[in-house]
Amino acid sequence: MLCRFRGAARDMAPAMSQPIEVIATSDAPPAIGPYSQAIRAGDFIFVSGQIAVNVRTGKLAEGIEAQTRQVLDNLRAVLTAAGASLAQVVKVTIFLAR
Repeated sequence: MLCRFRGAARDMAPAMSQPIEVIATSDAPPAIGPYSQAIRAGDFIFVSGQIAVNVRTGKLAEGIEAQTRQVLDNLRAVLTAAGASLAQVVKVTIFLAR
């Protein structure tokens, strides 16, 4: 997921000269591998894929509708931790499996 961040005023320097910030929250499942829940690079936030696990119960949601809602809730939590929202998302890639 790619999100355009409209936070505090930033220098007009190219994005690569700006620091890269790791975004993490306990309101979404932790990253399982060697990656972060999200990264802020300049004015952009790159969010890693989310699974349909409820962090309060530790259980996987059942059924495609419940899983979709849970993934969106988890994405929303990561974006909130980054100071952004779903309204700022510009690209999403979804993988479905049977």
